Amino acid sequence: VLVLEDAHWSDPPSITYVDYALRALRGSPFFVLALARPEIDETFPNLFGDRGATSIRLAGLSRRASEQLVRTALGSEVSSLVVARVVERAAGNAFYLEELVRAVAEGKGDELPDTVLAMAQGRLDSLPGDLRRVLRAGSVFGAVFWRAAAAELLGQPSESLDQSLRTLTDEELIEPRDEPRFSGSREYVFRHALVREAAYATLTEEDRAVGHGLAADWLERAGDRDPVVLAEHFDRGGLRARAAPHYARAAQAALLAKDFRGALARVASAEACGVDSAELGKLKIICAESFRWLADSGRAINAATAAMALVEPGSEDYFRAAAEVAFGVARRGDLGDALQIGETLLPYLRAKLTPALAIACARTTAALVRSGNLPLADELLSLLGPAESPENDPIVRAEISRVRAQRALPAGDIVAHLRYSETTLAIYDEVGDIRSSCVARANLGYAKIELGLIDEAAALLHTALEDAMRLELPYVVAAIQHNYGYALVLLGRIDEGIPHLQQAMDFGGTQVDHQISGASQMYLALAHLQKGDAVEAERIARLAMESLVTMPPLLPQVSAVLAQALLAQGRLEDAVTMAARGLEELRRLGSVEEGETRIYVAAVLCMRAAGDLHGARAAIAEGVQRLQIRASGIFDEVVREKFLAYPDNAEALQLARELADDLVKNA
Repeated sequence: VLVLEDAHWSDPPSITYVDYALRALRGSPFFVLALARPEIDETFPNLFGDRGATSIRLAGLSRRASEQLVRTALGSEVSSLVVARVVERAAGNAFYLEELVRAVAEGKGDELPDTVLAMAQGRLDSLPGDLRRVLRAGSVFGAVFWRAAAAELLGQPSESLDQSLRTLTDEELIEPRDEPRFSGSREYVFRHALVREAAYATLTEEDRAVGHGLAADWLERAGDRDPVVLAEHFDRGGLRARAAPHYARAAQAALLAKDFRGALARVASAEACGVDSAELGKLKIICAESFRWLADSGRAINAATAAMALVEPGSEDYFRAAAEVAFGVARRGDLGDALQIGETLLPYLRAKLTPALAIACARTTAALVRSGNLPLADELLSLLGPAESPENDPIVRAEISRVRAQRALPAGDIVAHLRYSETTLAIYDEVGDIRSSCVARANLGYAKIELGLIDEAAALLHTALEDAMRLELPYVVAAIQHNYGYALVLLGRIDEGIPHLQQAMDFGGTQVDHQISGASQMYLALAHLQKGDAVEAERIARLAMESLVTMPPLLPQVSAVLAQALLAQGRLEDAVTMAARGLEELRRLGSVEEGETRIYVAAVLCMRAAGDLHGARAAIAEGVQRLQIRASGIFDEVVREKFLAYPDNAEALQLARELADDLVKNA
């Protein structure tokens, strides 16, 4: 049983971690009880709602229970009129009811306040000045404070302070804690948040500033490692120069904890406090990575570009910023920017390989592969070899493994693509990087699609999609959806797949992510083609052509889909032209990431329909030969059979048989 007290004050990473545990331990004897105020609905909407959570809204004390409590506390002699007034005023609030009972017992029944806050303030006003000062000093720290901290703020003798603390405890305004956070200093907690709020409200702005400054100094000396707490105390104390580095540490901690919006908020606070250019550059890198995971590639690229201009060229921060630029460029398919980043990094890579440089080069290589610039991609990749040694940083090895998987596709080596995808996932799982594992699992799902293992791919992608949605990673969700939707279409579950493809397409368009929008459009066109709606398939395929204009390796496949849509409408001349265009582009490129067999199939279907049997036989022979070369690298016989049964591959083989039969008949 895990109990979360005051869950509304929790941090997002902790809630995410518990949510993950609930999913991972489903079916195990694991129970979470979260207690919170109503504002939990604003802080964490639908808390654990996807894990079968039951929400119980606690009602106020019933009138009967309230009356019983009043009579028990005040004695049976209390008049019914007083009981009714107290019960009515409390309105079921247990704390308010208790304070009202206390007021009546002290002879203040004729002066009952209208609100619970007024009740708390009135209670504090009745205390001697020295006790009020102790409460005010404690309120500066929040719900919890320490004896030594209060002593520093008050400058009060130990014996006098100890007596005040005992009196406040007897008055049930504060309570001691058995296990203090800082050893050697007694810890106290306000009995109710309203007591703390009432005490804090009595401080002047000047007193608050002085108090927060002293509190920050004491907490820092006491060893408090929470950068948010220290930053906010220094900030409220007017010591902004001392607050800035703590905000920066808090931003980095939030980023590592996957609290991206929290990281951006801390960066903004640090900037408001004033930082030098080098520190600002580091903060911009945090912004870039946060924006990347929040699927705002435009702001991610802008922040990373600004960071490169602020930090020292050739430094690890410089390479970290370059890695973020490369990631954004890869999404948008900007060949010019990819070339510029690659050429900028190449001299550094030739001189000395560092972890940050290796990651930047790996991501730049991915952008170059995606945009079709293989020579520079291969040069960068060849220089990254030493970083793949087992004793090196696992994250670096994972990044290189991921780009090697991507590079294997245009080389036609689907087995290497699968192997590197599996390696990438294993590394991220081993180091516990949940976000990157989610991405790697999705990539592995795509690799299985390419091998014809569609059922396995769909199951893997479904799991990855659930994880990405739970982790609130919009870009990853969209990237998975376009592959998952495609897998469903291949399985014949077209109506299930189309909504995923549509959502991914819409996301890609909004984020100017040409790969996601274009690939989703291409798969969506295929889905409509299978449904028999060639007109809609043509419309969407033309949209894909526009989206992927900066990604040449994907255009031949789109041309093939468009050609088939035109052929299905009886527009033979247009279909033949489009199919020939796709096949010509494939031959020019030498290879493509995916859909090679579909390009040959479309060309052969169009040639045969146009009566060009000689051209059709030559094209299908070429396509089947390339298909068999890829199949020959699959040593598992079962997997090889599934690969050859993949719809496009099976259709190519069937066309080869039909055209061979035609040759016999014509002879």
